[in-house]
Amino acid sequence: MTPLDSLFTAFVREKTYLQNVTPKTREWYETAWKAFNRYRDTAPSRSAAAPLIARADLQGFVVHLRERGLKPVSCNSWLRVLNTFCRWLHQNGHIPEPVRLAPQRLEKRLLAIHGDAALRALLRFKPKTFDRWRVHAVACTILDTGCRIEELLTARAPDFDFDNLLLTVTGKGRKQRKVPFSIELRKLLFQFTRIKEAAAISAELMFPARDGGKWEHRNARRS
Repeated sequence: MTPLDSLFTAFVREKTYLQNVTPKTREWYETAWKAFNRYRDTAPSRSAAAPLIARADLQGFVVHLRERGLKPVSCNSWLRVLNTFCRWLHQNGHIPEPVRLAPQRLEKRLLAIHGDAALRALLRFKPKTFDRWRVHAVACTILDTGCRIEELLTARAPDFDFDNLLLTVTGKGRKQRKVPFSIELRKLLFQFTRIKEAAAISAELMFPARDGGKWEHRNARRS
């Protein structure tokens, strides 16, 4: 392990135990660092007098990513990790000068949205099986509450307060919030709980996998 690798490990540990970052954030840090190490393996050797990391290293890393075909949004995501790490290095006296590279400019495009006909088709759909009921229930809950899909995949049945029409959501950074939902959604979710019982699926999660565990994000999006 190189000195820079050791410092990155210390950086991640500090973020974990002092700033309480989530496991997903740690995974993001480590993925970005692996990508940076792949670039370092192909970069020209550095002199012993050179600082641990310099702005030229970040520039070379971004060029390396773009040559591999990564989009600017992905480059910026990993660059944010390196900028944060470099700030930590400077604050802790490991590099003499602050090192930072500005993110790449991104094209601003309007997202395509569903029209009235598509929304009516979704709301009028009559599912028959558990799998179709689950997809329909999640889609309608996203539409009704505006929650992220991952927030709903980790939501427990007790988080849905049917009496007061409120959903307790745990979002990014483990921050909780209350989200209102409609009477129509309550009817649909009440029916869905009966479908789960009929399918003999015992789970605390509102939208579980068939084995009662978490329905994986990738599978849910594909469905």
